[in-house]
Amino acid sequence: MKVSKLWLTTLGAIALCASASCDDDPDGDVKGAGARGGGTAGGGAGGSAGSPSGGGAAGKAGAATNAGSAGMNGGGSAGSGGSAPDQGGAASEGGAPLAGAAGAGGSDTFPEECGDPKKDGVVVFQDITEDTTWSCPVYTLALPIYVHGTADEPTVLHIDAGVTVRGVKGNEQPLKFPGALIVTRTGRLEAVGTEQRPILFTTALAAKDADPGSWGGLMLLGRAPVNVPADFEASSKPAGEAYAEALLRTELGLYGWPSAGEGGAAGGAPAQPNEGYESWSCGTLKYVRIDFAGFKTGSSKELNGLTLGGCGTDTVVEHVQVHRSSDDGIEIFGGGVNLKHIVLTGNQDDALDWDQGWRGKAQFVAIQSHEDADTGDSCGIEADGYATPDAPVGPPSAPRIWNMTLILSKNTQRGIRFRDGTQAFIGNAILAAHTQGVAKGLIDVDHVRTGDHLAAGSLVVRHSIFRGTWPATGQADTLGTVYLEQDFFTGTGPGATGNDVIASASDLWLNAFNASAPEWVPGATSAAKDDAIAPSDTDGSTFFDTTASYRGAFKPGGEDWTAGWTSYP
Repeated sequence: MKVSKLWLTTLGAIALCASASCDDDPDGDVKGAGARGGGTAGGGAGGSAGSPSGGGAAGKAGAATNAGSAGMNGGGSAGSGGSAPDQGGAASEGGAPLAGAAGAGGSDTFPEECGDPKKDGVVVFQDITEDTTWSCPVYTLALPIYVHGTADEPTVLHIDAGVTVRGVKGNEQPLKFPGALIVTRTGRLEAVGTEQRPILFTTALAAKDADPGSWGGLMLLGRAPVNVPADFEASSKPAGEAYAEALLRTELGLYGWPSAGEGGAAGGAPAQPNEGYESWSCGTLKYVRIDFAGFKTGSSKELNGLTLGGCGTDTVVEHVQVHRSSDDGIEIFGGGVNLKHIVLTGNQDDALDWDQGWRGKAQFVAIQSHEDADTGDSCGIEADGYATPDAPVGPPSAPRIWNMTLILSKNTQRGIRFRDGTQAFIGNAILAAHTQGVAKGLIDVDHVRTGDHLAAGSLVVRHSIFRGTWPATGQADTLGTVYLEQDFFTGTGPGATGNDVIASASDLWLNAFNASAPEWVPGATSAAKDDAIAPSDTDGSTFFDTTASYRGAFKPGGEDWTAGWTSYP
């Protein structure tokens, strides 16, 4: 037996098929199983639809007789059947049962409502609309799960240290959405792990079957400023508000906030879109790993490992690893969210991507690309300034980044691509490419507005180390002055202060490109110790560690701060 359709009742018309063949009759399908309070599986025909407050029973086309589905908060009990799909629940694409895998009595170690942590644990079928804590060992997202409440009472999802959250795999043709977690503007995520017990977001597939794109990913949305114009991408929304990529266009997928104020009332937009929400908190991510995420719904619309849309300065993202996403590791749309101790490894498009006016800070960022990087347009960093650079709205992206390491494989196309009018300050960085890497340039500057920032000194990389090739042609500013990237960043120009060029990555590391065991820490006597300066800020904040007077994300000959909580499967 198989689960043929799962309907997300709180969104109405979003369907997720659990197999390639979906019948046309939704009657009797599993509906709302695993919601708050959960639902127990039935064996008879004509199962009823579930509701947000209590799951529904499995009907004639649902899971096998006696197969139970675990509830989200003390929900349904495990079924009496075994682990085979006909007895313990429908199989997911990876062959693991979606629900009810535990035999009678559930686990001997964990509460019955936790299901079997060796299999699917608690299976989540419905949105989270009231404050919830996930403390069981394993939660499985059977489809896109949205965390949402109201503007006055946002819903908070807490995830305890050591919890694993798994998502089922989707399908592009025919379209079947994967398991994913989307925290909306009326929700907040508090996921706080520890060095010994990190929180893991990963695929529901067996480890041997896990590849980039094996589930959806994690998305946090808020109201902080984004520089999108009115009707951006035919959204019919006012300036300052946009729909998140790769989601269905519902209110739950919006980020930013109308420029004209609450509700988008008439009266003229302020100089900065979404003014007043700069500090908006999307929540906390600490000691979190995100593996094998990514999902494509259009030619340029994809879920990333971690998406941050309109997240403000009160959002905390520290000690986070995104590994092997099929698209970007982290993509940031506007806001002022800050990042610290970030590890981005083996992501197939861009490791870090920013756009739409991101004006946050970052320190201690470690990036390593793999040889299966997208040979079309992959970058260590893709940096965009405006959503619409030819008709800009609001201020451009202007992050300030200290202590960054980029190790770039032979198929990664660019180290950093500055384009569409971005500003940036990057200091104490290492950009080291494979001898066959960065065919399109270690640093590539695109668009005349970006050229203007070179001229103004508002786009600089200083006190840094470079190893790689450079674009053959430069970028002009609006006055027609052409800037050659190599000359600008390594010569005597305003962008070259304190920069050095090395002949080989081996000058810093013995084994820089080891994908399964990255060698992050450069030698104690290497060039990474030279010509760095103390990190500083321009706004008086205390975010940056000012003692990190070295180049790269790790002190030469010092501690590997990734040890103990990261993994490279």
